[in-house]
Amino acid sequence: MIRAALLLLALTGCPKNVEVKRAVTPAAGSPGSRPHLAWLSWSDANTLLVCNRRVDDQANTVGTPGPCLRVRAEQPLEPGVAFTPATADRANADAAPWSSCPLTLEDAQSVPARKAARIMQRTPAGPRELEQWMPGAQVQGDAFQLEASFSPNGKWMAIVRVAVGLGEGERTVEIAGARLVPTPDCPN
Repeated sequence: MIRAALLLLALTGCPKNVEVKRAVTPAAGSPGSRPHLAWLSWSDANTLLVCNRRVDDQANTVGTPGPCLRVRAEQPLEPGVAFTPATADRANADAAPWSSCPLTLEDAQSVPARKAARIMQRTPAGPRELEQWMPGAQVQGDAFQLEASFSPNGKWMAIVRVAVGLGEGERTVEIAGARLVPTPDCPN
């Protein structure tokens, strides 16, 4: 599938979707289907570490993840964290704590028309947009997506902006931004 995406990039110049699959352990609730490309780890219930990394064709980490940023509840990003957490978030990027309100991730695209990356929550009342991101010209990458992660206590939802650079045999995964927001409710 990765080789097909690279061939598509070579032929069209711009990918609509880049999907890297790997085996992950899903979180409770809705397991989701898209693995995290960013390196994420909750160091406590209110602090998330997010790291750039490189991945191979099978989405295995190449080298050491980093540099990393620390995201704390209701505080700005702290750049330059010099260590990599030992344990990454093994839930999928679209996993949710509620089975009745799963998340849907939509990648940004530039062709045939510009479209923002989005995180949608499918509720019994209908879809609800939780986040939208259109990368600016200063964000370098070939594909752009949003990823979600939930704090161990369920209080916070991390929203991570990811820029993926495609390369021969490996991809760069860079954090373009991240923040914590209160976990949205799941209306019945």
